[in-house]
Amino acid sequence: MMVLRRKSVKNRIQTAGLGLLVGLFLASPFCAVGQSAANDSAWQNQKVAVMLAVDTLQPIIDSIHKLQDVKVHTAILPEVLTCIDPVQIITRAQPTWQDGLSVSDMVRYFSGVQLKDYGGVGGLKTVNVRSLGTRHTAVLLDGLPLENAQNGQVDLGRYGLSDLGSISIYKNQNSQIFQAATAFASSNAIYLESRLDQLDSLHPAKASINLQTGSFGLLNGAFYGSTRLSKVWQMQGSISVLRARGNYPYTYTNGVYDTTLKREGGDVKRYIGRISLYGQFKDSSSLSLTAYGFRRQMGLPGAIVSNKFSNKERQDESDYYLQASYLKPIGGNDHLKLQFKYNHSYLKYSNPDITRLYVSGGDTIAAPLTNHYRQSSYFFSGANIYQLTSDWQVDFSADLHYDHLNMDLNGKAHPSRWTTYAAVASKLALGRMHLAGNLLYTAVKDHQQIKNDWISQSKFSPSLSASWQPFKTNALKFRAFYKRSFQMPTFNDLYLTQFNQTALRPENSKQYNLGLYYFLSWPGFLKTLLIEADAYYNNVQDKIVAIPTTSLFRWQMVNLGLARIKGLDFTAKTSWGIAEWIFLTSLQYTYQDARDYTDPGSVTYKNILPYIPKHSGSFTLSAVNKHFGVNYSFIYDGERYSERFNSLVSYVPAWYTHDLSVSYGWTLAKNIKAKLLFSLDNVLNQHYDVIENYPMPGRNFKLGMQFEF
Repeated sequence: MMVLRRKSVKNRIQTAGLGLLVGLFLASPFCAVGQSAANDSAWQNQKVAVMLAVDTLQPIIDSIHKLQDVKVHTAILPEVLTCIDPVQIITRAQPTWQDGLSVSDMVRYFSGVQLKDYGGVGGLKTVNVRSLGTRHTAVLLDGLPLENAQNGQVDLGRYGLSDLGSISIYKNQNSQIFQAATAFASSNAIYLESRLDQLDSLHPAKASINLQTGSFGLLNGAFYGSTRLSKVWQMQGSISVLRARGNYPYTYTNGVYDTTLKREGGDVKRYIGRISLYGQFKDSSSLSLTAYGFRRQMGLPGAIVSNKFSNKERQDESDYYLQASYLKPIGGNDHLKLQFKYNHSYLKYSNPDITRLYVSGGDTIAAPLTNHYRQSSYFFSGANIYQLTSDWQVDFSADLHYDHLNMDLNGKAHPSRWTTYAAVASKLALGRMHLAGNLLYTAVKDHQQIKNDWISQSKFSPSLSASWQPFKTNALKFRAFYKRSFQMPTFNDLYLTQFNQTALRPENSKQYNLGLYYFLSWPGFLKTLLIEADAYYNNVQDKIVAIPTTSLFRWQMVNLGLARIKGLDFTAKTSWGIAEWIFLTSLQYTYQDARDYTDPGSVTYKNILPYIPKHSGSFTLSAVNKHFGVNYSFIYDGERYSERFNSLVSYVPAWYTHDLSVSYGWTLAKNIKAKLLFSLDNVLNQHYDVIENYPMPGRNFKLGMQFEF
């Protein structure tokens, strides 16, 4: 009975999901999207209702076409294309931004990305790019790396959108070589850029307030403000508070009967505060200082297994950091960048269902399990770029990381780690060909206090990228890259789980990419057309895979001897103008074949890696005018397996959702604008799991108000 049901579900969802995705592509004239990659801070000085941009690495040349009372940015590429590697960017000016609560809500629209979502507002949300794994994707805020003590993975659900200006993802790395050496170490990178208003004497301050409520007890409020202190200094700050019960209904089946239950243990309280100071000096040097605080208290809703529907595990975490960045021109062709960051994170995990023996005052007592983890990190970076000629740049950068983890687990080593990165990078333009490359040296030393041992690893990792524009017109471009990367197991892999993982080996990966880029713009009905396609092959030795257990807190990490990944990313984007309306469309499709080639004699040989669907994609359609905005999105994730051994038991069916949002904006007073927003997610009330046995919410709504001063 269960076998027949699973096959029926598999066929039905596959047919519906793929059929709808293909149907949208073939039947709709809006089969592509135009989005912008221009620098968000450069846009702020333009008063626009809608801003459309194209994914390039350098700021692009904008021409403003006025359509009735709506001003629209139509991007025109510069004469020399500078985007060497595949990149996608979404900014707060785009309609999809208004629907999100966190960074995780935005990255799901990128091609080649699998967002691992464990359900609800507070559920863990991590990202896997091109099947390489979370550790191969760096997350950087204003060029400095983010760290998180939970599971060795950056939880993108922690970071709100109120103080961000753009989110970009680079396959390979940012081709702007003037950056920290750490940025060269990852196979892919997500860059979060802060919102930075352009203020002057006529407009010395700006502020915004966002208020939101929704299903399952959602309450969200955010304040952002920036002010011009002088001709040199500008300050900005933000505060956000989010609360949710997370008790959404879901459907549980035992293979014969379906039962509707409510998710338990999914409540969350999140508080974020940030203040930044920016200085721009007469000698063209600049300084930025940021202080950040984060606190989250949440339940850990466990897996729905063995008729266990509730979970009492809880997590209380906080994160604080101070960071500084100083940029100094030295002569006309030389620039120096210095960066520093101190980060302290605290994590408390409790599980009243497990009893632990504690020693207190010479007595042994039994009490519910409670663990405490404290991690301190220091980061120092220096980079120097020199312009050899008008077409040739060379950069030297070096970083030093120090990390220390304290925990109260018996027999653990309280480890510390010194990591050194040193990189030499170069970028060269030869007519219509662009080249970029770097050589990175990584040295890691771990110290375990219990054994008083030092463990050392070091490696050289090269990377080379090239793009070629075959014609004088800048519409078509071919691109390719090769990259090797080296990733050590993190403290969280080794010690933060409740399994002994000290035998984990470092990962070594090789990436190959070949693709093309086609872009055109017109002043008429069809404004922009962008098509991108990239085929890639990844080879990962000793790939580290995180396997969730019955608890979100306890993971098991394992090495795969060899993993091979073949894939294709396709993106099509357009913008259209009809009367007073602008239509933006986007189609993203990803094909991946990721398999385990470790042992030819093993039952898992050539099996698909866990949670890697062969087919996935998204489609968005936005319509905006001077006052109204409508946004529709469709997301599809194909069938996959939850374990290394592919079987009917580990089979996870495909899923898809439809989301819809509408907004209306108006002017309350001369300097006050308001916007009313309503969104309905999972319109068809689909019941599905992104991660097996972690049910996702069904139909839910959000209602919000925004005020800008």
